[in-house]
Amino acid sequence: MTRARTASSARASIRGMPTTGREPSAAPGTSGHERAPASAPLVPPYPASWFDWVLTRVDRLPGHYLLWYGVLGVLTFALITLGRLAAGLPAFGGDLGNRAFASFMMAFLPFLMHYLNRTAAASFSAFTPALQTPEEGPALRYRLTTAPAVPSLLFSLGAADFRLS
Repeated sequence: MTRARTASSARASIRGMPTTGREPSAAPGTSGHERAPASAPLVPPYPASWFDWVLTRVDRLPGHYLLWYGVLGVLTFALITLGRLAAGLPAFGGDLGNRAFASFMMAFLPFLMHYLNRTAAASFSAFTPALQTPEEGPALRYRLTTAPAVPSLLFSLGAADFRLS
């Protein structure tokens, strides 16, 4: 049995369809190898959040995305240090460990969200054959990897307000 037949038999058994060891025949007059009609483009069920917009911009940068979150952490630490210098405080005095940790967390949390988003997309690709219909795949992938705009913005503003107060 070829690899393609094995894969389609596995999909059929996952869907609860009986498998006979051979594929169903193609429609009369066709070879069964014609291209499937192009599915309609995905219409997002909701707009993407501001963070998804940032993720797409980071993905477009050259190099690995981890590098850019590391740069963000270093730049955050540099800005905090420059702020201390502007205030007349010693650059590396005082609570250096807390400032370094805060700079690390400013970069780590977006990195973690980016990593989890990519992991979810990769995991979804592994389960795509188990879907009832292939047409539902893009919409489910969108819902799994894209946060809605309004709840994300409200949550972000609420978290910022909580942090500042």
